Amino acid sequence: MPHEAAKTNSNDELALYGVPVDEDDDKEVLGAYLRENTPAYELLEPLSSETRSEIGTLVRDRIWIDALPVTFVTGPSGHVFHVQVGSPSISDVRRWLAENQG
Repeated sequence: MPHEAAKTNSNDELALYGVPVDEDDDKEVLGAYLRENTPAYELLEPLSSETRSEIGTLVRDRIWIDALPVTFVTGPSGHVFHVQVGSPSISDVRRWLAENQG
């Protein structure tokens, strides 16, 4: 389930996206969050129920639990090649990207 945002990033850039999965994460709630917190990542628009369900399935298939926050690492095509609970180190991200080039 590649996301369009992941597919548009160039090969030599690292992009970070926040993916709102809570049913209550509407534009108003997310806008207030952005004004209060100024995160270092782009927060994607509220997701449809179907997309939230797909993300939940992907998380459960990869790490066998429902947990937040979860990190997805994708390649330039948007293919998910790593999922973990929490945030990885930049060294881990660089290693995974190097291992999954091509």
